[in-house]
Amino acid sequence: MLDMRSSTRFLGRSKGVLACVGLAVGLLASVATASAQPVDGRWFGRGERDVCGQAWAAEFTIDRGKLKGRFWRGRILYNVYGSVDQAGRLVSVRTGRDRREQGVVGARFLSFELTFDGEASRAEGVYGTQASNGTLACETPIQLSKSLE
Repeated sequence: MLDMRSSTRFLGRSKGVLACVGLAVGLLASVATASAQPVDGRWFGRGERDVCGQAWAAEFTIDRGKLKGRFWRGRILYNVYGSVDQAGRLVSVRTGRDRREQGVVGARFLSFELTFDGEASRAEGVYGTQASNGTLACETPIQLSKSLE
C-alpha cells in the first residue's frame, strides 16, 4: 500500500488527479455499501389464524432491494413481488394468486404493509385481503424472521 507522499509522487503533483482518485474511491465505497443491504436474504413467517380464521405462511427472498416470494393463506398460494426502500419498507408490492389456484374460492389479491429490520432480523407489519369494494378486510398483524443462512 502506498502512503500519501509516495502516491503523490506516483500520480504527480496535480491536485486534479488526486481529486479524481479520491472521488473514484468514494464512489466505489458507496456502490459496495448500496449493493449489500442488510435486509437482503430469506425471510419466513407463519401464523395459526388471521383475523378471519385462516392459517398463513410466508416465504420471501430479498435481493438488492427486490422482493420475490410466496404467501399461503388457507389453501391458496399467492405470488408476491415488490421492492424494499432504504428505510426497509415494502413498496410497489404486487400480489396475485398462483395460476394453479384459480378454481379455489378466496381472495384474489392481498395487500401488505411491511417494514424489514435487517439488523434485528425481523420484519413487522400487516396483511389483508382486498374486498370487492376496494377496502381491506381481514387485516392481520404479521411478523417475519430472517433466515440465518
